[in-house]
Amino acid sequence: MTTPITLDETWTQMISTLGGSPPTDSTLRTLMLAFATAVVAGQSPGVPTLVTQNNTNYTALSTDVGKVFLFTGNGGPYTFTLPAPPANPWSLTAINANGSQPLTVSPTSGNIDNQSQLVIPAKQMQSGPPFSVGIYSDGTNYWTAGQLAVGVDQSTQYVSSNTTLFADNNGALVICYGGSDLVVTLPSSRPPAPWKVTIVNCNPTATQVFASKLNEISQPLYLSLGQSVDVYSDGTGDYMYLMGSGAGQVVEQTSSYTVSLLDTGTTQYFNTSGSTATLPSLVPNAGWTVNIINTSSGNITVSPNGHSLNGSGSSLTLGAHLGITVLSDSINYYYVG
Repeated sequence: MTTPITLDETWTQMISTLGGSPPTDSTLRTLMLAFATAVVAGQSPGVPTLVTQNNTNYTALSTDVGKVFLFTGNGGPYTFTLPAPPANPWSLTAINANGSQPLTVSPTSGNIDNQSQLVIPAKQMQSGPPFSVGIYSDGTNYWTAGQLAVGVDQSTQYVSSNTTLFADNNGALVICYGGSDLVVTLPSSRPPAPWKVTIVNCNPTATQVFASKLNEISQPLYLSLGQSVDVYSDGTGDYMYLMGSGAGQVVEQTSSYTVSLLDTGTTQYFNTSGSTATLPSLVPNAGWTVNIINTSSGNITVSPNGHSLNGSGSSLTLGAHLGITVLSDSINYYYVG
């Protein structure tokens, strides 16, 4: 096999050598991509060693060059500690297949992508293969080759605290994590078109996307767990956004409950007859939705809380084993179902 120049050429030659089609198994594909990346980096060809770490931290050694570390389980969160950056060429691959917790990659010295650490999201945040990343040393610092399993490039940013974006973040994928509410603030001066960022909430709690106006409304946009949004700027007017797909949480309510702005995208099911689902007193931005399901044997009430619901100011009686989806246009509420 001649030495390939690009990752695509490496992949093509590997498939030709195997005499078949690309494997559908996500773990095998990730291993082969890791092998291809190592070849492109100039390392000696060879099948990489898979090292499984189940519900544990791990400190890598300089002798772990070329290995693929697969972090599994549902505990944590855990930390993958890198050694002092070895001499170039040196690389390894980290895969986070943990079902619920992110994996923190932390160098002993130096930085990784100019940051003190890298966070790889949990497997639960996507339906496809687990998130993985190729990690390279230049002898002083570490750099990543991007999220190979999901096609994310080096413009990916991981934020766990309030963050302000800038014009040069154009094209970035912003992944929010950390377990507490946070705010992502868009640039105060509208960047010239074409400008776009994608924001994904990997937080158990909500993330606010803040700007002076979004879709001509002066209210923050709230993202629940697993929701995403594409935000655009034309350089002159307000920011515009399109909600992405993302399943919200399913929450059981055993008595009356007032739905909050942070419940966007969730399914609230009531198992006690006579309960009331009260909608937020402050009508959220357009794009806010919540599913309300009555799993009891009697009726429950959906209250618009002083606003209108499908043009009526009266509460809605929801019969046994029925459900509706409530939507907001930033002024009043509407429902289907």
